[in-house]
Amino acid sequence: MAFQRSLFLFAVFFGSSEGFTAPQPLLRSRLVATHAEAEHTSSLTTTGRRAWVGALVTAAAAGVATPAFAGPPVGEGGLPDGARHFSAVLAAQRDWNAIAKRLQEGGSDVSDKEWQNISLFLRKLYGASDDMAAMAKGLSGSSQQSATKLVKDFRAAVKAADPAINKKDAAGTLKAYNETIKMLNDFLELFNDVPDEL
Repeated sequence: MAFQRSLFLFAVFFGSSEGFTAPQPLLRSRLVATHAEAEHTSSLTTTGRRAWVGALVTAAAAGVATPAFAGPPVGEGGLPDGARHFSAVLAAQRDWNAIAKRLQEGGSDVSDKEWQNISLFLRKLYGASDDMAAMAKGLSGSSQQSATKLVKDFRAAVKAADPAINKKDAAGTLKAYNETIKMLNDFLELFNDVPDEL
């Protein structure tokens, strides 16, 4: 997108007005144009430039107004919104499990850099609650109410984990992990609609 903007700016500042003229009719005589034809061509050029600039302004506004997400569009290998939200929640769950495993194996020898990364991950985990909230909207009835309550409780529990991480307290962080991972698992269980007998 930055390349397109650069190309546009280059064309506007350094291009000639001939580059913005409307295409001429295919069956045009090679004879000298009359005064009326010259005026018509002039109005086409002006109209063509106005239309082009109008379309460009609209496209630029659409580029600014559309939310950006990290990933390609659906047609280019990206995921639709529902699948993207689900994938983000699963990634947060997987990463949170890996952090807990690291703290359980060697909580006393976790470096300052690792604690800093855990603190940054906590923001990502909190951001996953936005994906959870979007997923909850797809449920109905009591499942939606349960999911909405779990999202609210999950956000509060993630916020409560911050002091333990800032103090580099492995035991406190694992306690927060146990609380939040249960909520995360319960939330994902709401989307499991496969009967147990299968």
